Amino acid sequence: MLTFFGIRWVYHHMLCNIRKFHKGRRAIGDCGVLVFLTFILWSTFFLRTPSMEHQVNLVPLWSWYEGFLQGNDEIRWQIYFNILLFLPWGFFLYLSRPRPLWNILIQGFFLSLFVEVCQFAFCLGLFEWDDLMHNTLGCWIGATLACLLCSFLEKIAKLKK
Repeated sequence: MLTFFGIRWVYHHMLCNIRKFHKGRRAIGDCGVLVFLTFILWSTFFLRTPSMEHQVNLVPLWSWYEGFLQGNDEIRWQIYFNILLFLPWGFFLYLSRPRPLWNILIQGFFLSLFVEVCQFAFCLGLFEWDDLMHNTLGCWIGATLACLLCSFLEKIAKLKK
């Protein structure tokens, strides 16, 4: 059902933007948002095996202490993975509809919060504040990269005119 509504949403936005200059960018952004949402929901609900208890870690920045100060390579790679995991969300959100970076940051935070709450509620993983921070940071980095890329491409297009 999610895929059906996603395809309808992308189709609608592609038709609405046919005459606009940024139609390709928006279509790529809309498709990317759909693919990312499908991936993140699929990996959250179907690729994890439920445990018997709710797992939570409410100590902020514990992973930074373990990963960088204590030298735990596994924790450090989890930090990098969580940042990279949400980088496409910010990138495709900005491509879909250019908006202020703070707006994308808030959307990244709430999507990450949704994933973490689902992990806790359905015993599918560990709820932790650090994941929220890392995912939100990844979303911000992705949106910043998309913003820089779009402004760079627009400058090149203006130079060619």
